[in-house]
Amino acid sequence: HMDTSHLNLKWFTCIYKNCNKSFYYPAHMKRHLRTHGPKQFYCELCYNTFSRQHNLKVHQRKCRLLLMCSVCGETFITNADIQKHRQSHCVYLKCLYKDCYEHLPPENIREHLSQHVNVVKCPLCVAMFLEQSNL
Repeated sequence: HMDTSHLNLKWFTCIYKNCNKSFYYPAHMKRHLRTHGPKQFYCELCYNTFSRQHNLKVHQRKCRLLLMCSVCGETFITNADIQKHRQSHCVYLKCLYKDCYEHLPPENIREHLSQHVNVVKCPLCVAMFLEQSNL
């Protein structure tokens, strides 16, 4: 007890190159050695892999709190982060009306164009033009 607990001597050192971890107890060393082996446990939400089931369970508690993008599956911690990210999936169209600098999502462009006085609507389809000659 005096040797291991009070003199801070760690007798068990990891055998892997570039790993400088040392441990007081052989059981801790054995547990650590698994981190160098295959990672057989994975998170179904984010697909991170873990060498120990305990580490997976600790991770999953945090991962369930994450917010996932419904388009690409990327996860975020805060609402602000996911809202900013969602904008990257939106396609914005520039209004073609002269001197109008609006950029709108496709579902809003038709309504926006109808606010311009000179918009010409096709009577046979949903197409809209800025000039009668383009009809």
